[in-house]
Amino acid sequence: MKLTQSTAVINWLSHFEGLDRLTAEKLLDGITWVSDFEFNSTLREKINNHSSNINGPIGLFIERELRKNGSGVQRFYKQKRKPRSAHGAALQPIEAKKYTNFEVGSEGIIATLATALTRERADKYYLHPTMRQIRENKIESFFILTDTIGSGTQVSTFLDSLWKVQTIKSLHSFKRLRFFVISYAVTSKGKSKVLSHKTKPEVIYSIHCPTIDSVFRKKEADDIKDFCARYSLKQSNSDYGPLGYENSGTLIAYSHGIPNNSPLVLHKKSKKNIPPLFPSRVIGDIKNELETSNTEINHSRVLIRNEQLKLATSDWLNQASRQAKDFIVVLASLNKSPRSASAISKRTSLKVESVEKQLELAKKCEWVSERNRLTDEGINLLKKMKVKKKKKKDLVWKEDILYYPSSLRMPKI
Repeated sequence: MKLTQSTAVINWLSHFEGLDRLTAEKLLDGITWVSDFEFNSTLREKINNHSSNINGPIGLFIERELRKNGSGVQRFYKQKRKPRSAHGAALQPIEAKKYTNFEVGSEGIIATLATALTRERADKYYLHPTMRQIRENKIESFFILTDTIGSGTQVSTFLDSLWKVQTIKSLHSFKRLRFFVISYAVTSKGKSKVLSHKTKPEVIYSIHCPTIDSVFRKKEADDIKDFCARYSLKQSNSDYGPLGYENSGTLIAYSHGIPNNSPLVLHKKSKKNIPPLFPSRVIGDIKNELETSNTEINHSRVLIRNEQLKLATSDWLNQASRQAKDFIVVLASLNKSPRSASAISKRTSLKVESVEKQLELAKKCEWVSERNRLTDEGINLLKKMKVKKKKKKDLVWKEDILYYPSSLRMPKI
């Protein structure tokens, strides 16, 4: 079921008229929906797959918003002044930033998953390990877990908190500690910011987070941005623009909520007193009406965005299985560079691992070269897909055009 088919969404759309309603529908159609099952199974798989390549135990850390003081973000571990060595417990996986507000966001969902992993493999995973556990068990890999890297600011601040601990900084300088940020989705901007951090982390993710600019062509994107600007109320926090935190305009919705860098019209009260669809970024009852399995993508829109109009409107699109559509979408995206699995994932909204599988299959069929370029056979395959079947003309009998030999006609009286 599409997001725009849910009862709550239909009610929300009724606040808009004419072209604005069509634009609002288009905005919602561009959102990638991620169910609880999809999110948990994917993140778990990423953690376990990457940990299999690491010898020794791993520290799991739940990325969340941290408090700040006069010297910046709070330090992740307590530290003696002389010598400057860390000790004691880490900051808690779940802790309210303000004592007057005890709301729990995505960190609660991820902490539950991390807790299950530590119970299943107590010898491998340590959730927010104490400094004593790090030393005694020789934990030399930190996994920072999050759902989305949007602007990259919050993850970078979290890494800053760890970097303020002299012991951690020393372990890293002696190449005895590595950082890995594992996220379900990332934007290009956020990924670049995290990669530039002093901790030199490796960023592991499943999909490129869709944004207004990545999902829609320029004219459509400009119309949607204009719509968001006209209906969004100015926020007291200057970090927020009409497209959300740092004006990122991310288009992803999890069962546990939407990111703060999503368009404000979706989660803040708008002009003309229009209530938000996701108040306080909470999904609410909408998730009960949507699919609960794997994330779906709009193959037709992806093909149009990649300038494959004939493929997007071809006969096979409505008849093919999802696997077949994914395969053709990957082939069609090879018409321009870059052609890496990561780049194709960004252009198609498919998971990186799914793209890798499709490319492997295409190479076995000799439709794609080792350098991820379409072969002649691959080009011919796409050409065949573009051909529309000719509709058979129905034979219509009309009484006034039937021919009767004059010898068989009734004589005139």
